Amino acid sequence: MITRFFLIVSVVAIQATIAGDQRSELKLNRPLQDKNFFVIYAAPHKRVVIFVKDGTVSTLSVSADFPYSVMLTDSPTPRYKAVLRFADCQKDIVVDSFGVTAASTVEQTDDETHKALAGGAAEAWAVGEKLGKEIRAKHQ
Repeated sequence: MITRFFLIVSVVAIQATIAGDQRSELKLNRPLQDKNFFVIYAAPHKRVVIFVKDGTVSTLSVSADFPYSVMLTDSPTPRYKAVLRFADCQKDIVVDSFGVTAASTVEQTDDETHKALAGGAAEAWAVGEKLGKEIRAKHQ
């Protein structure tokens, strides 16, 4: 049991280190007609539309064929009020992250915030995997 735990912690640390240094090809664009709308896109019809008012995300729309899972969460660092985390769940990595500032803007997160998100996600995936194995073992 201790060996399994050590192995899981090691894998989490390695994934967090690797994922923290990677960024995706996601692009941030602000449409000209309204300064509160932001678009993050991977391809022309694969996008996330965000409406920000008073430093808060009031609307979040993810296209059906967007290639990553999207999670809106509190920021692990004080620089942002909230963070959008984009993850590839099949590979268990955080591919990119964008922060919502108090000035109602959206920007790609700084390295500190991105690494904190990647580390937290890696820990959560490792715990989920461990719990899943325990549950399956009980039912077999």
